[in-house]
Amino acid sequence: MLKTLQYLAGAAAVTLVAGTLFSAQVQAQTPPAPEGPRATINGSGFSGSAEVRPATAADLGLAVYPGAAPQRDKADDRAGANLGLNWSSSSGSFNFRVVALKFASVDSLADVAAYYRRELARFGHVLDCSGPATGRSEQREDPKALRCGSDGGKPGELLYKVGTKQQFRMVALQPLATGGVHFQLVRLELPD
Repeated sequence: MLKTLQYLAGAAAVTLVAGTLFSAQVQAQTPPAPEGPRATINGSGFSGSAEVRPATAADLGLAVYPGAAPQRDKADDRAGANLGLNWSSSSGSFNFRVVALKFASVDSLADVAAYYRRELARFGHVLDCSGPATGRSEQREDPKALRCGSDGGKPGELLYKVGTKQQFRMVALQPLATGGVHFQLVRLELPD
């Protein structure tokens, strides 16, 4: 997950630098809620845009676990975000999107995990990337197949993934010592 966020930051920096180097026209817009800031870059032979807005379950394509509440770590924290970056030129295009939502439930880890395994199964084979990544064996012949890679978690935490290397969904679940579970729903669209 950290690698993906670093990738997003790098892609945004490249877009802004390219806009400056090519004397692009940059337009920043801050529409009223529920949308967030949006920037558009137009230049000779290329255009790009970046947006940040609150995320919804519809953006993820996943239902929210019944009775779950948005989870905020701090009072001013948001329960989710939808970040997008698009770039196109005569030589090709680049699209990147990350959508993330955080929730909490008083139900058991097993109940919430079973619910999301069923939800994710609508999109294909669900990978169980739970636990430490060390010692995990992945036998996938398709080079475009999604893998667990170094993704994993602490003992007791669960991580499920479904999709392809370029477009996938993840559900990460952490049991709470007081009972219940915190969970994050993520959808990533990466460039080829």
